[in-house]
Amino acid sequence: MVNVTELKRGDILEIDGNPWELTEVQSQTPSARGASLLVKGKLKSLRTGQTLAKTWRGGETVDTVEVDTHTVQYLYRQGDELVFMDLDSYEQVGLPETLVGEAAGYMVENLELQTVEFQGRVIALKL
Repeated sequence: MVNVTELKRGDILEIDGNPWELTEVQSQTPSARGASLLVKGKLKSLRTGQTLAKTWRGGETVDTVEVDTHTVQYLYRQGDELVFMDLDSYEQVGLPETLVGEAAGYMVENLELQTVEFQGRVIALKL
């Protein structure tokens, strides 16, 4: 748990059991007496790519999430899957083209990128 006043761009929050990356954060101090600080953030779902705008009051706390990243290398396409090799363990993993999204059209052999894992499952790729 972290106070919303300590949030920074790139933090990953858990909302309704899903990981969301904070893409923008802005603090706003109202001019009215007695009004509290507002923290506005724009979030992007790491599972679906959906965006969300959220506002918190100054004293609120949010859940942060630890995600694992692994450097992988693109090997080849096999049907509707793209096959990657983890550069640490040399384990090969196939990811569905729907998870890779538009980036699938730009994959070339030996391209290195990072996988983002949440609760042991790959949920996104970072080019």
